[in-house]
Amino acid sequence: MAVNLALSKTVKLTNDPQSYKILPSDILIKEIGKYLGHYDLINANLVCRHWSKCYNNENLWKSRYDNLFRKHVPFIEQTHESKKIILTYKQSCLYHELIEKNIKEDRYSFRKFEIGNNPIISLGACHQIFYVFSSNACFIFDEDKFIKKNDFSNIKLVRTYKESFLLLDGNSVKLWNASGIINKISDTSQIKTVQVWGDDIVTCDINHCIKLWDKNNFSQIFLQLNNSPQSMIIVNNHLGLVLGNNDKVLELWDKNKNCIQKFVHDSSIIAIISYKNNIVTSDEKNLIFWNLNGSYKIFPMNDSNIKRVSYEPSSILTILENNTLLRWDENGNITGKYSDHMSTITVEEKFGPHTVFGDSYGLLNFWTPGKPLKTLTGLDPTSSRLYSKYSKILSVSAKNEVCIWDFNPISLNEDKTTNS
Repeated sequence: MAVNLALSKTVKLTNDPQSYKILPSDILIKEIGKYLGHYDLINANLVCRHWSKCYNNENLWKSRYDNLFRKHVPFIEQTHESKKIILTYKQSCLYHELIEKNIKEDRYSFRKFEIGNNPIISLGACHQIFYVFSSNACFIFDEDKFIKKNDFSNIKLVRTYKESFLLLDGNSVKLWNASGIINKISDTSQIKTVQVWGDDIVTCDINHCIKLWDKNNFSQIFLQLNNSPQSMIIVNNHLGLVLGNNDKVLELWDKNKNCIQKFVHDSSIIAIISYKNNIVTSDEKNLIFWNLNGSYKIFPMNDSNIKRVSYEPSSILTILENNTLLRWDENGNITGKYSDHMSTITVEEKFGPHTVFGDSYGLLNFWTPGKPLKTLTGLDPTSSRLYSKYSKILSVSAKNEVCIWDFNPISLNEDKTTNS
């Protein structure tokens, strides 16, 4: 699959000494470049060789990409021949700008599939292959086409692990991909939940015992804690546990079995997010930003209780029970407020630099950081899950319908669109 982002055109550049190095590189990059859009920079690099060298600088495009995305990694695409193409930061920025253009202009393909009768428990993706898990099967899609179904039994939880999946079923956790079971963790006690910790795997059983498992042979290794967690998250390579006492305590552990920090809430924790250099927790009335040194700031919600907490690449989102959306920066400042939403927000998902909300009216609402971007129809009002990967968004409804929207700027060239 050719990645045509108008980056490979041969352009004759001037050697005019009057235009060469008139402005120093740091002025061009830091002072002028920050005011230019992505395609303004593409045009600017055609002025002369000096400007071309400055505005094709990968560090400049990396800083732009880092401002768009929380995870600072290049965008990865996969061809039909299953070969990876790793785009540069420059290509990644332009790719997602084209996706945003397709969203604004209603350029997308749309597919709908009906699958099985058992409720969907998880969605996942590896490259361009999408996986929809129920308790007894996995439905696999490629390029918006249904490929095949794999049968299972009694799957309770699914986690993505590298380019495979961890399937929890009772006393075992199976490492699985479309080729079959690769490895397996077996425990003497029933496992309640599983989490990925770097390259290792953490489980918690019904006896509240938390165990760390080796990534190579899936044998138990040194960390074993006897706690009673409500949930487990990974915070800056540490294991964060929301523990007993009416779920008011958050403890942060390292792999050497040391509790490096403890955070105590006044009331039960309903949400916890690892965000940049903070841990963000929430009860019904307050959003709390914790520093890893134990200091914190409390931000009360005066208008309504908190229903959900999510995040964009550059901010935290709180969704209140009155359907008001608030954006917060990493310092706890409100940077945006959206209170015009009349229907109930039911699901949300991150989509590149955007956030997507589904509502009870069956609308798919796209937000570019800080403001509404576009509203599309076609979402089932009973949809309980959204999942995004690359240029696609998947939704799953209570009717077990899977819908796929694809905003791929490569596959949609020359008006090859199927809007719905």
